[in-house]
Amino acid sequence: MAPRGCLTGKQHYQTIMQAMFLAVALGDPELLAIVSTLATDRSAVEALTDEPAVIQKAARDLLSGTLVPFPERRSWSEGG
Repeated sequence: MAPRGCLTGKQHYQTIMQAMFLAVALGDPELLAIVSTLATDRSAVEALTDEPAVIQKAARDLLSGTLVPFPERRSWSEGG
């Protein structure tokens, strides 16, 4: 998946969510700037999806650290 393309064209909201998760996990400044725009600019989100409230909340939560894109996994020896 190319996250930049998934954050700039009309997409299903789950595709956008995964692209935002990857953007945050990678820490790429350009991708983070796009996620930041989605967190604050409702019209930018509406241009991408029919689920703007879901995407905007997720973008805010990802940037604030409330939503963790890929939680750390415990090893089998730790019971995970």
